[in-house]
Amino acid sequence: MACGASNKIPSQTRKRQTIMDHYDFFVFSLDDQLFAFDVNRVGRVVRAMQLTQLPEGPELVQGIIDIRGETLPVFNIRKRFHLPARTIALDDRIVIVNGQRQMAFIADTVVGVLSLVPEQYQSPSQLYPGLERYLAGVGKHRQQTILIFDIKVLDN
Repeated sequence: MACGASNKIPSQTRKRQTIMDHYDFFVFSLDDQLFAFDVNRVGRVVRAMQLTQLPEGPELVQGIIDIRGETLPVFNIRKRFHLPARTIALDDRIVIVNGQRQMAFIADTVVGVLSLVPEQYQSPSQLYPGLERYLAGVGKHRQQTILIFDIKVLDN
């Protein structure tokens, strides 16, 4: 065996180590607050469009949209996070989320994908017991607080 050959890390292990070194989040804003969730759950982002209202529909469902022949519920994420209601603006974005079923929500702006290292991320239980019911974590980036949630909160 050549000198130094034993120090080589197999590519799968290197990949696993890299994944564990940081967390990738999809970041968006509602009002002036940044929110994020696992980037792997994002299906696509489209421009705002008119929603079809559901008379007497569930309180958190803002309406439905048709994306490429598929009808998706649009959840009212502002209501979920107890933010003031507002009408949909032309520069808003609809975020399509993949999961057990596809769904969507409206974001004021899409910031992009952000990688946070463990030092920039706190679990909710470190902040206050029971907070994990509402948040998956809290991130810090460039003096800004990012509320990280599990996308399942839209469906519960």
